[in-house]
This record gives sequence, structure tokens and C-alpha cells, in this order.
Amino acid sequence: MSIKTKNLFFALVDFLTFYFSLFLALLIRHNINFNLEIFKIHLFPFFIIFIVWFLIFYIFDLYDFKKISFFKEYSQNYLSALFISLFLTILIFYLVPLFKISPKTLLLIFIVIFVPLNLEIRNLLLEKISSKSFKTIILIGETKEINEIENYLNSHKSLGFKKIIKHKGLGELIEDDFDYLVISNTIFKNTEMPSGLINKFLEGKYIFSSSVFIENFLNKISLENLTYEWFSENVLNKDELYEIFKRIIDITLAFFSLIFSLPLWPFIILGIKISSPGPIFFKDLRVGKGERVFILYKFRTMHTADYKNPEKENVFGVKEGDKRIFLFGKILRRLHLDELPQVFNVIKGDISIVGPRPDSKPYYDFLKNKICFYRLRTLIKPGITGWAQTNEKTGDFLEEAKERLEYDLYYFKNRNLLLDFLIILRTLKIIFTLWGK
Repeated sequence: MSIKTKNLFFALVDFLTFYFSLFLALLIRHNINFNLEIFKIHLFPFFIIFIVWFLIFYIFDLYDFKKISFFKEYSQNYLSALFISLFLTILIFYLVPLFKISPKTLLLIFIVIFVPLNLEIRNLLLEKISSKSFKTIILIGETKEINEIENYLNSHKSLGFKKIIKHKGLGELIEDDFDYLVISNTIFKNTEMPSGLINKFLEGKYIFSSSVFIENFLNKISLENLTYEWFSENVLNKDELYEIFKRIIDITLAFFSLIFSLPLWPFIILGIKISSPGPIFFKDLRVGKGERVFILYKFRTMHTADYKNPEKENVFGVKEGDKRIFLFGKILRRLHLDELPQVFNVIKGDISIVGPRPDSKPYYDFLKNKICFYRLRTLIKPGITGWAQTNEKTGDFLEEAKERLEYDLYYFKNRNLLLDFLIILRTLKIIFTLWGK
């Protein structure tokens, strides 16, 4: 069973338990007066509520099988998602009177039924799915990609690979039984496939090259063995309809973000002025599509004196706990409110809502000479948030930049409106949980 199928099972469980809980709650609330008409009256309003709950649950990774089995994180995410979902439900029913019902008692009964029932069924499903998970995976090769896959599997036990075997070459495979086989790109391309391995293919075993496995499971494109041909096949093919719709969505979201955030602007401006003398906005030279340099606008979060040598500071970025950031600036950065002025960049067309984050000019000039293919990162328009920003990255400064590029390349290949929407949801989760820098 694929990871996507497992994720869909959890969504289906939530949908069924949601409406079953609603049915029981109505039955208890109305007792002998309950009839099908009462259920129909509540059907559509609670469908809207379910969509809201589904999105919140999705934001908090409750449909990500790779993360569900981490009990502590899962419990925290479930409680957070439940609290926010309840809060939004109350807002919808009582502050935004879209429907003709105001189910106070019903809502309480519904929660009492739904929460324990949903948790129990989710736990049973997790136990059932995990018991049928893949047992054995064999890794062939001694490359960086194979080592990365091994580390990933060891730190993500929830994927269900109970046994990880590693061989230097196909000659060592012999009669090993396996569910998954991952072969390094070098061996996969340059070695004749043994007949025994072809038989495994015919038996329905999963056999991947290391780069394909990384793309499917780690959701990024490995830089190892990457060629310029890959870019011509996966990036340069333009979907004009997608670009048109994306631009419309960008402008719409930018205007709405500006309108809804405007009440905060006077307080932010006042906070900056009280905390540190100097300009309200920080203007930074960034590299956009086609290496075009533009000015990016942000609320200032550092003392003015610390911007005197931006070329030096911007190369290695601003780390958490940086003493140059004043107290109110830390709050703005933590809540990502310092990025609000970027809506003007979106409206101007410098950036999109979703895309690879635009590098500062000195940062870009440094990295393009250190990382192969880095210049091709500017083939598409950058964004306020991106796939790389919503995925974990490890390593030192240079390694993190390489991994960020790998995530960006995955976005280049798979970009569409659905993925853009997913990235926006993940970004909202980061903001909700205050995980930003």
C-alpha cells in the first residue's frame, strides 16, 4: 500500500466518523423527535465545517502517515488542530451567520462523541496499516544518495521498513528477499540487470534508482547525476494556463492580505519606531526570475547601524538569537509579520505568493559559484513561500543551500495549483505554530 493510499485512509476515516458522530449527536439531542429532515438541515452546514476541519487537520500533518506514528508530535498536533477547528466552528456558526442553525448543545454532544471515536479508529487504522507495511528494503551502492536514503529510513520508522540491508553491488544481492530495492544511479545505468532481478520486477517488487526513490519519498530532486537535459524536460515546458491562473490568484491573495492586515500596520509601525530609530521598511536587493535584481520590501527588524554592511551580513543570513535584532523585531520575525510589505512585490510582479525564495544579491553571487546548477534556480519567478521553506533542512550553511535547491527543483518539476495550495497550507501551519525564525 502506497503512502498516498494510507494518507487517504485517514482522511476517509475522519469523514465517516465526522458524519456518524453528527448522526448520533442529532439522535441524542432530538430523541424521539429525530427524523431524516432534521439530519438534512444539518448536512450542508456541517459539510462546510468538515472542509474547515479537514484543512486544519491537513495543515497539522494529521494526514501524513510518515509523521502520524510519532506519538508525542501527533498528540500535540491533534490537540492543536482540534482546538483551532472548534474555534473556527464557533466563529462560523455564531459570528458569521451563514446558516439558520446555532447548535450549542448539539456541538457539545458532537465533540464528546467525535473525539474519542475518531482517536480510537485512527489508532486501530495505524496499527493495522503498520502491521502490513513493507518489511525489507535493500540498498545497493556506496554513494551519497544511498547514504542519505539509509539515514532517512532510520529516522522515519513509520514508513514501515523493519529491515534495512545494504550491499556494495548487485553481485551481493544473491537470493535476498525484499519488498523494496533501491540501486544507486551509477549501478542502475551502467550495469546489466540480472535475470533474477527482472523476475523480481515481474513479481511486482518495487525497484528504484536512488534518485527516483529520493524524489518519491523525500520529495526533492537529488543534485547527484543531474544534467542540463533534466531542466529542458522538466522546467522549460511552460503551462501558460497555469501561469495565468497563478497570476490571478497572486494578485487576489495579495490584495486580500493587504486589506485584512492593514489594521495591524499602525501598531507595527509604532512598535518599530519605539524600539529603534530609523526607517520603517527594510529594502533589500534580491535576485528574481532570469537573474533580474529587484528591491524586496520588509518591515525593519534590526537596528539601523547593523545594516551598514549588508553585503557581509546577507551572505550568511540572520540566525536565531542574533543580537542585532531588537525585541519587537523578534516578535515580527517570529510571527512572519515582517514579510507583510512583500504583498507590494507580488502586486508589482517581482515575486509570486509561491515559488523559490529570492536570494539577496550577495548571497546569490556567493552560492552560484559554489553550487552546480544554482543559477538555474532563477528560471521561474520566486515567491514569498516555497516548497523548500515548508520542508526540514539539515547541515551547515552550504549543505543547507544545496538541500534547499533540491527542494526547489522538485517544485520546478511538479508545480501546479494544487501543489501551490498545499504549500500555502503548510506555511499557515508554520505561522500558527510559531515555528518561523
